[in-house]
Amino acid sequence: MLTAAAVNDQPVSRTEAEVLFEINEAATERTDGGRFDDLLAKAVAHYAASASGLKVPPRSVALSAESDIESWAPSYASKVNSEMLEWIAGQMRGKRQNNRRLMAMVATFLGATALPLAGQLPNVFDIGM
Repeated sequence: MLTAAAVNDQPVSRTEAEVLFEINEAATERTDGGRFDDLLAKAVAHYAASASGLKVPPRSVALSAESDIESWAPSYASKVNSEMLEWIAGQMRGKRQNNRRLMAMVATFLGATALPLAGQLPNVFDIGM
């Protein structure tokens, strides 16, 4: 469980984020009102920020349905390293299931980091969203 007390103070791991990407791809028929999309975006932001050496809030705060990602992630945008952005782009590339929440978060990160992945954007984002 992503928010179990035993892991609350640990950042989301790369493995956990990758599993969430796999679930996102496999569960194309879900009807959760966007709750999984929100969880995926928050978990990826939590992982990317922590892997970039930034302090992140506890999982119980960061991944909560009541917590807006904007309340903690935007301050990290300019500090997320390009390797994390490339990893996120790689996870999103060629997927059937587009996560608009995650794409918006990545666009925010990209805008703040001098667009190191500008050449890859057409492969990541569906322009016809």
